[in-house]
Amino acid sequence: MVSYISLERYRYTLNKKINLDVDSEIEKEYKNRIFGPSTVKTSMRPVLIDKYNVQHSDYVIFLVLTNDIHELTSKIYRTSKKIEMLARRLPTVAKQSFIHNLIINELEYTNDIEGVKTNRQEISTMIENVTKDRKRKARLSSTGKLYSDSIKGKPIKIYKLEDFRNIYNTLLDGEIENKFLPDGKLFRDGAENIWIGYEDKKIHIPPKSEAQISNALLTLIDFMNIDNLDPIIKAIVTHFMFENTHPFNDGNGRTGRYLLSSYLSSKIDMYTGISISTAIHSAVQKYYKLFEEAGKLENRADLTLFLKGMLKIIYDGQKDVISDLEEKASLLEVGKEYIQDKYANFNDMKREILYTLFQSEIFTDGVTPPIEDREIFEHLRGEYPKTHLKKAIDELTENGIIMQTGGKPLKHKINFEV
Repeated sequence: MVSYISLERYRYTLNKKINLDVDSEIEKEYKNRIFGPSTVKTSMRPVLIDKYNVQHSDYVIFLVLTNDIHELTSKIYRTSKKIEMLARRLPTVAKQSFIHNLIINELEYTNDIEGVKTNRQEISTMIENVTKDRKRKARLSSTGKLYSDSIKGKPIKIYKLEDFRNIYNTLLDGEIENKFLPDGKLFRDGAENIWIGYEDKKIHIPPKSEAQISNALLTLIDFMNIDNLDPIIKAIVTHFMFENTHPFNDGNGRTGRYLLSSYLSSKIDMYTGISISTAIHSAVQKYYKLFEEAGKLENRADLTLFLKGMLKIIYDGQKDVISDLEEKASLLEVGKEYIQDKYANFNDMKREILYTLFQSEIFTDGVTPPIEDREIFEHLRGEYPKTHLKKAIDELTENGIIMQTGGKPLKHKINFEV
């Protein structure tokens, strides 16, 4: 089977042939692709860049649903089911700690891709405050709230241009310097120095005026609200068009990846959704190369290879999630057996407390704050009275088996040196 190649590369193969009208052959191949039976054709016209860095919007986005794309899409759905099956097997506290750590990674890496530095401890504390509905304003609190909504399966609804701006305002509240905030009514307007890449090697030059940006996003909104396309494919094409339009002076990458994350969380599973920036971070050069190739005029808005590449990044990210889940689940079993053997003379309640603390710690990287005592009471309240649990925690602390790590609220962790 002949591999699907870009039109740019196809032209290169034709140039090697003698006495051939290359332009005519390229036009013929383009029409075969865009009018083919397996083609999805849209009405969106992205900005494409020629070799002289001149902008063109002559072609509509299309993609060919090749066997590779069907196979990768099926793999993602199958892997999603496996992830959810493995996650369902986890004890409650372990699952909560695992999700907490995924969000830390996601926020750290989506910022790191843009060169924005964050502190894992700071992110972890912020997520804890958001998930426990504490009214404490801290950096990235709005971002954490949006990602927290994503894991609850709340889909994003975008029906008008203002919806993009509202998401941007909430997601990046306090993260954008005033001088880089949009200078138009909703988006940037007229900036001459906006490009992706480097001054001497521009990968992409997005539309300049707010009117152009608004027109591009209106066609994107229409596309986002169609129902006859696989949601994974729709999410990836949406990601491309949003980033191609680049509606803001700063924060486009973080906004675009949040939209992708949220959509995958609601349509596939939350674990795949909240690990997308982690997956992209692991393949960041490939990620930028996909955008560069898809944005070339020579490729005429053919997103087939962009789609294939992004599907592969998502699938690789899923495999990493499974690997992490399986490794931690194995450690959890080892820990459970260790507690049962080492503390065989303890009653069930004390061993349950130790196992609950172990769940909280094993699924994190040492950054996430320990589980609070009141959460242990809540978790085990169906089996033991609060007064008994409190007394057991005090006795475990006195014996040096666990250590108090916080006073308000009370927190303990296992003393692994004992």
